[in-house]
Amino acid sequence: MTGLPAEPRERIGDSGVKPASPRHDPLSRISGRLTAPSTDRTPIYERAVQHLSRWAGPAVLIGTVLLIGWWIVR
Repeated sequence: MTGLPAEPRERIGDSGVKPASPRHDPLSRISGRLTAPSTDRTPIYERAVQHLSRWAGPAVLIGTVLLIGWWIVR
């Protein structure tokens, strides 16, 4: 086996060179507020279908529970 350094400081080395900091995408100004550049290239209609399908199940569940509750109370 190789000898691994015990301390993390020993792994960096004694060269004095700091590790490079991460580079992030610059923020852009859209309608007066700062926003990050969008990486979502999904068409608007597909996002609408995803949003609808995300909430369809809970909406049907709540509607069913309300309908059964109304039927029992009535």
